Amino acid sequence: MFESDHVRGALLWYGMVMVQPIDQPGTGIMPLAVPAEWPRGWINPVGGSIRLAEELANVVRAKGGSVITGAEVTRIISENGRAAGVATSDGATYRASRAIVSAMHFTQLPGVLPNALPAPFIERTQTWRGGPSLLVVHLAVEENTRARTSSGPVGAVLTGQSTVEGVKRNLIDLANGQLTTEEPWMFTACSTWIDPTRAPDGKGVVKVIGMVPYALQGDAANWDAAKDDHADVLLEEYSRLVDNYTPGAELGRAVFSPLDIERTNNAFYRGGPQGGDFLPDQVGTFRPAPGWADYRLPLPGLYQTGSSAHPGGTVSGWPGRHAARAVLEDLQIDWRPVMPGDWTGEEMDIRVVDTSGH
Repeated sequence: MFESDHVRGALLWYGMVMVQPIDQPGTGIMPLAVPAEWPRGWINPVGGSIRLAEELANVVRAKGGSVITGAEVTRIISENGRAAGVATSDGATYRASRAIVSAMHFTQLPGVLPNALPAPFIERTQTWRGGPSLLVVHLAVEENTRARTSSGPVGAVLTGQSTVEGVKRNLIDLANGQLTTEEPWMFTACSTWIDPTRAPDGKGVVKVIGMVPYALQGDAANWDAAKDDHADVLLEEYSRLVDNYTPGAELGRAVFSPLDIERTNNAFYRGGPQGGDFLPDQVGTFRPAPGWADYRLPLPGLYQTGSSAHPGGTVSGWPGRHAARAVLEDLQIDWRPVMPGDWTGEEMDIRVVDTSGH
């Protein structure tokens, strides 16, 4: 349909920005669906995405609740056929009189809830496809980077690299557990163009993302030795996209392989942002598993939210909203006054940046 390599490359970039293998069935709509959403802007909390989590925690505390961090759940307690509490890695237990809402990836449930899940559910956890993973490089730089264009350098929040041949190689390499070193697909962001609070005065921060396999050369453990070398490849490519960055001249660098990302939070299944392939057989009524897509898990009183519940990863809030609705329905509480279609509740203290004009 399109003959221009520039247009084809741009459409491929849009198609893969949701971190899905664009050569798979059901992905053809992505190059059109993704840019259709962007004219409304990309909501960014001032100070970084952590501000959203911090303010949600403040809301819980303001209502008399508690927020405990750094306590990994090692067991979900089942009593009388219901979810009754959790045990954590520090030896503590927490009782639940009404419900437990789990944000851990559903593939982790058999390990914390042994002998309580039906065989079809367990089988689904074993056959779940993770999809492409990410390698992410965070940079602290002297100044905001400027994208190279035919009209000269311009300030841009988002830049990217996507060529027809590069994407072809990337998809083949992903399938074979290899890294793409020539024209790899990339997604980059210099957020300090729109939110200077993320860096000291006059400085900038940059994020460079590459799409990579989780099991590198057949084993995810290979990432610990390989991540810095591949970060160098991505940054060399990035230096060709912008006019004021030289690899090695940054003020600071932090590299996160898919294995690092998963270690940080196992909801990022296999180091990917979506919690698993976002393809037809893993979305909607199939997410996380047929028969359990209504946010209610096989054990009564246990509910699923997070990236493995529909509509998957990224920061939409929809899995949490839908799970909360399921809890309220089961408690015979009318959810509509609590979560109306239009927001009428208390305002949260989160400033956001309107990116629709950038």
